[in-house]
Amino acid sequence: MWYRKTPDSTDYTVLLPDEDGYYTIPAVYEGSKEHSIYIEDTCGNKSYYSWLHVTWNYLIDVGEEGRYWETPTVKPLRISKTQYLEEELSKINIGVKSAHSDGKWMLVDVDWEIPETYDPNSPREQTFTVNGTVILAGTKDNEKNLSELDVVPRPGEEWKKNISVQVTVEGDPQYQVTVQDSENGSVTVVNATETDEDGTPLLCKGDLVMLSIAPDEGYMLSALSVNGTPAAVAVGEDTYTFTQPEENVTITATFEKRNEHTVTFDANGGSEPDELPEEVTTAMPAKKVLHGSTYYLPECEFIAPEGKQFKAWQTDGTEYPVHAPVTVTADITVKALWEDAPPAPAEFTITFDGNGGTPSVGSMTTANQKLTSLPSASRSNHSFDGWYTEKSGGTRITTDTVFSANTTVYAHWTYTGGGSSGYSYYTIKATAGAGGSISPSGNVSVREGRDQTFTITPDTGYTVSDVRIDGNSVGAVESYTFENVGRTHTIEVIFMKANGNPQTGVFVDVAAGIYYEDAVDWAVESGITMGTDDTHFYPDGICTREQAVTFLWRAAGSPEPETRTMPFTDVPVGSYYYDAVLWAVRENITKGTTSTTFSPDADCTRAQIVTFLWRCKK
Repeated sequence: MWYRKTPDSTDYTVLLPDEDGYYTIPAVYEGSKEHSIYIEDTCGNKSYYSWLHVTWNYLIDVGEEGRYWETPTVKPLRISKTQYLEEELSKINIGVKSAHSDGKWMLVDVDWEIPETYDPNSPREQTFTVNGTVILAGTKDNEKNLSELDVVPRPGEEWKKNISVQVTVEGDPQYQVTVQDSENGSVTVVNATETDEDGTPLLCKGDLVMLSIAPDEGYMLSALSVNGTPAAVAVGEDTYTFTQPEENVTITATFEKRNEHTVTFDANGGSEPDELPEEVTTAMPAKKVLHGSTYYLPECEFIAPEGKQFKAWQTDGTEYPVHAPVTVTADITVKALWEDAPPAPAEFTITFDGNGGTPSVGSMTTANQKLTSLPSASRSNHSFDGWYTEKSGGTRITTDTVFSANTTVYAHWTYTGGGSSGYSYYTIKATAGAGGSISPSGNVSVREGRDQTFTITPDTGYTVSDVRIDGNSVGAVESYTFENVGRTHTIEVIFMKANGNPQTGVFVDVAAGIYYEDAVDWAVESGITMGTDDTHFYPDGICTREQAVTFLWRAAGSPEPETRTMPFTDVPVGSYYYDAVLWAVRENITKGTTSTTFSPDADCTRAQIVTFLWRCKK
């Protein structure tokens, strides 16, 4: 049996052989240790065996050659954008000292880990830390190693293998953007991420420079220049963006008093309505408008001179339609223009042909080219389907039909049984929405087994949107034939406006006659929305919170905010809805989703939009 005893202990450890009969003495991790080994025979006698000195090549120090732990281990590295970071890191002389290097540095390689935040293409200067791990494998072959053992760290000292270096990668040249002080307002660079020592914004060539323009209360921007070149800024705009040139830039701005102007209306021969409230002297009182504001011309409330009708508004010799925008920069007079009204329409006689039956009235005279009512008709074994422009087929007559000449109309019938006819008849109900017509229309009686064709005609400026047979779509066809009719059917036509100018409310995805058509036209004419592109309104799209408050703000006349201080961090300066959010907060229409966020891109629920509307009306 073998025992082991260390010099600093009086205890012995029993050592057991492995399967091959070999004994293993565990090492104690210190620079040099003596181990006492004794042999005990079967009778219990012990005898001294040998002294064994155990040593190992452990890591003492890591750093840049010639530097020590009490100083930074690696000098900071500064390189230009054109240099390769990996190559420059490999040039750093990193060394290690070990128990067998006799106090000398042994140069080693390093496994550097480049951080993901490093962007070799960034125009900005970047400073970051690169961490590395020294590679100790193969150090046994270093000429300064006095043993044939690789350097290894002591247990618990793995950290000594780690090393780091601070790296600065130079960026592109930067230029100052200096904004000179202005009276009655200020201009601020809002997107600069870096500044000079004195706080002057710094940007690189090609960067977009965004300026925020903030006039004092009652003032407006009158001129803005970049290095002496005037900038084109629309009246009322509070942002301006330009591209940074390859030089320093100086911004100058001047502000002027924003005065009110008066918009006066001239009846130009027209008259006031007969009934006005007692305290009101005119149906169209003068309006006060801030200088530079956009004013939308209203409907004409004057009574036209006899034989005339309203044509347009006129100011400074230029004609404008109702709801046209006018930029007000001085007092203006808006004069009503009149044109000859069309002559009163002639009245006509409409004759009713029973078409095999008997009408209750033989003829009637129109009023304003329309019939105020329609007579009935009777026929044995038939039900009356209405009056039509043709004996068979044609268009059904209603009280909305406009007649331009004396006309004969014809009764249509559906056979109900009895007598000796022997035929079955079926009714096809044909209807068309606003924007066109279908012929024949109404309840069309068709004998069993016959074919019946319907012709679809859009009005000028409209096109067919869809045709539905018995409630199922067959597409935007211009005619449809029911073949071998054997049951009742329905045919329904839907029209929509053709492609055109969105300023007139023409969108191809807003069907003619649909319940929101007038609302869309009003919103476009009032400047509340312009649609999603030139020909689409996207009526089924989801409205966001930013869109909702913008619509309400524009409907309120796009009032100027009383403050430029935005309480929400997610509403960027220069966004199209910036002023709308400020207005909504001031009017207590919304307080945001939290005290610091508005969530502009979030969907606006039905609950939120009706709450916004309710608060607008409070």
